[in-house]
Amino acid sequence: MADGGGAETANQVFASNLPRTIDDRRLEELFSHCGEVLEAKVIKDRETGRSRRFGIVTFIDREAVEAAVESMHEKPRDGHHILVCKHVMPRR
Repeated sequence: MADGGGAETANQVFASNLPRTIDDRRLEELFSHCGEVLEAKVIKDRETGRSRRFGIVTFIDREAVEAAVESMHEKPRDGHHILVCKHVMPRR
């Protein structure tokens, strides 16, 4: 689905302010109540291998994306207020 800004949305959310200790499995667990998760990926620093404290969660449908933003954005999880928004991919 394209918008007027030249970007495309996917069935993904961008999650930031994650605890450094979170891994892909725990990220998937955090978001699984919103809908079926296809993939959850914590982004790591190439040199250190440590979490960069953000990740991408891919859902099977857009309803899960809406549920994730609604139920998770700025809510306390594991001692952090996780920020969640729809992930927008640049059009190629």
